[in-house]
Amino acid sequence: MMESGVPDYVVATFIGVVAPAATAPAIIGKLNAAINESLKSVDVHVALKRIGAEVRPASPEEFATLLAAEREKWREVVKLSGIKVE
Repeated sequence: MMESGVPDYVVATFIGVVAPAATAPAIIGKLNAAINESLKSVDVHVALKRIGAEVRPASPEEFATLLAAEREKWREVVKLSGIKVE
């Protein structure tokens, strides 16, 4: 982005797991705990590091905050650029 003339703009790729909005909080909690536990595995760390990934386990609330911030950031990019859906 800096090369395009947009200073201090961070662009990152991330992977997360989402569930339907009506999923019970208890189920979300169990899924989150299982996923975060798997991310502690040495094999998972090695495999993800091999592809340049950084492991950042998070709570459902933290991921929701990240998604909301990303949505807002890219909404602004679309607005400023004049991008239109065709």
